[in-house]
Amino acid sequence: MGAFLYARNAADTYNTLKNNGYNAYFENYQELTRVIATGIPAKEITVSLEKLKKLGFDSVIIREESGGHTISEKWIITEPESRFASFEFNQDSSYIAAERQAEASSPFIHFGEYIMPRHDQINMIDLGTLHIEKRNGDDIDLSFSPVNEPEARTAFSAVKEKPMPNTPETDLFTRTWVVTNTNMEEEERIGMIFLFSINGTYLVSRPDGTSFTSHWRWYNDEREEIEYSHDNWRSYGRATVNTLRQELLIIDDPGFNSDIVGFSSLYKDWFYELVPVSN
Repeated sequence: MGAFLYARNAADTYNTLKNNGYNAYFENYQELTRVIATGIPAKEITVSLEKLKKLGFDSVIIREESGGHTISEKWIITEPESRFASFEFNQDSSYIAAERQAEASSPFIHFGEYIMPRHDQINMIDLGTLHIEKRNGDDIDLSFSPVNEPEARTAFSAVKEKPMPNTPETDLFTRTWVVTNTNMEEEERIGMIFLFSINGTYLVSRPDGTSFTSHWRWYNDEREEIEYSHDNWRSYGRATVNTLRQELLIIDDPGFNSDIVGFSSLYKDWFYELVPVSN
């Protein structure tokens, strides 16, 4: 929708789209800013055009989404100290952005979907846009434009964190999953999202939108069990990967790890059934 010279006009259009149920993001176009409404199925184009006209948009550009690019990397911000501590991206188009908090022991976590229309641009839905200015091996120069301020850019440097070795099990496991069944009593656990990344990040996102991150690793080379820690491995638990397929993950704990340092019996004998969010 449009190609705006002034950021406030782009922001007004973005807010109008979001308030009316569209998935919107900014796109730089030369010295101008476009606002994109994405994810509209082809069969709904006519209805959407009528709705957009009622919202005041008389002229729009329709283009087919190519699917864009995806990456599987974690970037640690090195200098200067910025609002963010790290960014992480999964192949299934999920992002994790860890925001520094001066008075908190752990960072505030932003979690959502990203679109990568070009190899040097990552649009993090509801957060902002990362521009990859330069890459030299594992060193990366970035700039960040927050949502509603597409013209504002904060520059910083980052380093790519080394991922764990890739294996068939790791490739299947490291994705974004949603809980469909569990024997835990709290009903809100259904619909929880688990993300396991190839950099050892273990994210949990609750249905209310709150998210937190922990760490995970394979217990041994058999890759049938994982260990997880909420305090950087000062204490940890262990769980069994009972089933790992393209379309299903079942994690359970038969209770054998009650002797592990820091393991809480609260988690004995639970199981989760999960399917990929992309399903």
